[in-house]
This record gives sequence, structure tokens and C-alpha cells, in this order.
Amino acid sequence: MTIEIPETIGTPFGPSVEGASPALLSELLIGLEEELRKQGVPVDEYLRPGVPPAEVSAGFTECGLVAPEEAVVWFGWRDGPNRTPNSHKVMPMFLSWSLAECVAAYVDPNGHPKGDEDWQWDPAWIQIMGDANGLAISCAAPADRAPLVRALSWDWEFGTQPLQTLNQAVSLCTPVAWWVDALQHGWYHWNSDAHAWDTPDPFGQPRIRALRGLS
Repeated sequence: MTIEIPETIGTPFGPSVEGASPALLSELLIGLEEELRKQGVPVDEYLRPGVPPAEVSAGFTECGLVAPEEAVVWFGWRDGPNRTPNSHKVMPMFLSWSLAECVAAYVDPNGHPKGDEDWQWDPAWIQIMGDANGLAISCAAPADRAPLVRALSWDWEFGTQPLQTLNQAVSLCTPVAWWVDALQHGWYHWNSDAHAWDTPDPFGQPRIRALRGLS
């Protein structure tokens, strides 16, 4: 079944898909997994099963954060890569991270993208995907509200600093919906020989997505 992609709308905090919610995210992640399988990605071989909500909450609590409901859905879907070679490359945009990897990176006093000064990193944000370029989610709003998400980089060109909103969107639903749409249109292509994604056409997707660095 091909999932219908919600419309992207503008908000004062960045683009958002209509109807963003934990329920919609659950649907979109089912659609994402379906599209990954269509591409020939060995999803079950590369990604671990999800973790219970209590475990997600405990991980965020270790960081001094309250897990947004969307984060609970995210890690409840899949808990990042297993130990299979190349399994961290399974997602089309950013490297996949487990909950434990996210927590470890957050609590590491020298971890990226915290920077050297307090003002370079907003502690209300936690990186949940990627490496030098990745995806972070804000825990500043009430847990049941659609959280802000950002693309970020370890060179601090864009990150979680208060004014770094160019790469910001509302809700994990937004990048996930964009990834599903990109897969449906063939803008991402899984190279089964290389066990990785081919570089996508930068002009294939709507320009707003490339500008946000989220798809």
C-alpha cells in the first residue's frame, strides 16, 4: 500500500506537514519501511526492533530531558542499526543511531555538536541521527506537542544555537514524510552492490527540502 503524503505548510517555526502528530508519525514510519523494502534495503537485517516507551523515557531522563512523544514513536519503531557492516547507512538521508548512541553522544562532555562554549549548544536539543551532519530534536516544548527538528553540522554552520533556524522544521513527521515522498519518486536510490545510497539529484526534490538540509 502506498501511503499518501501530507501537504507541507508554512508555520512561524518552519515548514510542517499537515496533521503532524505521533499517530501520523507512526503511519509515516510504516510507509518509510515499506519504501525501503521496495528499494531492496535489508531492513530486518540492518535495523533492530524498537524499544518500549519506558526505555525511551529513561534514556532521555539520563540526559535531563523529557522525551517528546514523537521520539517515543521514533525509537519504538526501530532502535537504530545492529552490528551488521553498513547497517548504519540504512536510512536515506542521515546515518542511523540507536537510543543508546544518542544518549552517549549527549552526555559526553566533549561530544559534538556541543561546541566549546555554552552558547554554541542548546541543551534542550538532542541529536538522534547522523554523524558530522545529522538530525536533532528539541525537548523544550511539552512532550505531547509536535517538537521542532533541525538538520545540524559539527562545524556549527548550522545547529541548535538559538538563531540557527534556517534548517528547522516542525515535527519529525516533516522529514520522514519528505523521505517517503523522495523514495516514492525515485529521488533516492539504494545501491545494493555498495550497500549504501547513491547521491541523490539535488534538483530532483522541491527546493524547500534542499534548503532545509533535511531531505
